[in-house]
Amino acid sequence: TMTLLDVAMALAGRSLDPAASGAVTVDMHTSFLQPAGHPGSRIIAIGRASHRATTLVFCEGEVRNGDVLVARAMGTFKFLKQRAAGRKLDHTPTP
Repeated sequence: TMTLLDVAMALAGRSLDPAASGAVTVDMHTSFLQPAGHPGSRIIAIGRASHRATTLVFCEGEVRNGDVLVARAMGTFKFLKQRAAGRKLDHTPTP
């Protein structure tokens, strides 16, 4: 359930910056309210972006089994920039 919430919120956040190559979770708080149901139950995750800063986005998410609220979460995500093709990382140790 936590992974499902994480992905739903990250996708909601990325929808505010389609140029971002991804988003990483900076912080996430989850409240589990009820069991998700029996094996084979259909659960749905909903993510919403509530505020965007320059490089961060703040999101909320919930997981439902029908009308039953199973879990809620709040998360902060950092946008990742796209790298230029062929650009190499510098692995030189710093003193």
